[in-house]
Amino acid sequence: MRKLQEERELVLTSKGKPIGLLAPLDEASFERTLRVWRQARGMAALAELQQEAKRKGRAGGAPPGTFQVKQRERG
Repeated sequence: MRKLQEERELVLTSKGKPIGLLAPLDEASFERTLRVWRQARGMAALAELQQEAKRKGRAGGAPPGTFQVKQRERG
C-alpha cells in the first residue's frame, strides 16, 4: 500500500504483460473517479470504432445493413 501511495498508480502484470491498473481511492471520490474512468473507456472504444470505419472506408457513412434517408432539396 505504501508503494501505491507513493507512485499514485501501479500496473498489474501477468507474465510480464500489463493486465490491470491499481489506483488509490477514497470514499469521497469513488463515484466520481469510477464515472470518469468509465467515460474514458467509452471514449477510447468510440475512437477505435471510428479508426476502424475510416480504415474500411466507411467514415461518416451508415453502418452496414442500415440505410440513410435523404431529404429532397426544395427549390
